[in-house]
Amino acid sequence: MADLYASDTEYDSSDADFNPPQHRFDRAGSSAVEDFKANTSEDRVLSKKFMKELPFTKGNRGTEYLAMCWLNQFQAYREMTLRVDTSSTPTGEQIRRFIVTKATRTKPKVLSTLSLHTIDSGISALLSVLEFFKEFGLTGHEKAKIDAVKHKLVEDGKLTTEPTRDTQWVGVFLLRKIVVAMMEDALKNGTLSWDATLSRITSIVLMAAMSTRCGTVGKDWLDEDEDDAYITYSDITLKLVGGDRIEDIQG
Repeated sequence: MADLYASDTEYDSSDADFNPPQHRFDRAGSSAVEDFKANTSEDRVLSKKFMKELPFTKGNRGTEYLAMCWLNQFQAYREMTLRVDTSSTPTGEQIRRFIVTKATRTKPKVLSTLSLHTIDSGISALLSVLEFFKEFGLTGHEKAKIDAVKHKLVEDGKLTTEPTRDTQWVGVFLLRKIVVAMMEDALKNGTLSWDATLSRITSIVLMAAMSTRCGTVGKDWLDEDEDDAYITYSDITLKLVGGDRIEDIQG
């Protein structure tokens, strides 16, 4: 091949024109493409209308409610206190001033001052919905200043790190009351499914026995080798260690 073109001094490879090869899957998705061609005008209107009317949604209803609750407070603060246009992009300074006012003005029902955990969870929820604003974003510098504001409020006694509730173990007597109450309610008022009722009761007993939350006993849903989505009683091994009393049972 090299000898063939060696004598052709007028040959220039740049003059050659090659068509791109046809991909073996170049017809993939052709039915959807034909649908697009047939409905271009309607799709332009529908997609634009959908984008204009797109509301904020996030997670389950509880998560979305928390985010909107803090957004409504923040927007009211911007409008009435800061006197800014609520359609404008929020700033880090506005968020910091909101935290100071929220910590100062809020009167909690349990503690004497608002807890830091409440502010942390609320601001996290607020930031998730503020990202819906065009061009909103906090730099590392602004995030650091927000953390500094919260730290200063804790030092000044405007926020507290104390828990709002005392953590207590579910003892066997309290657990018995819960189970009996659930059984009596089902017997007295009826139940749509005894399977569901008994499943709820056994799940409560399981969590109490393992000192865990419901999310702690879940298995990885990506694990294809697992037939069950949650830990079952067959996954638990109880043994007596150091004696034969109930206090010697270990899981």
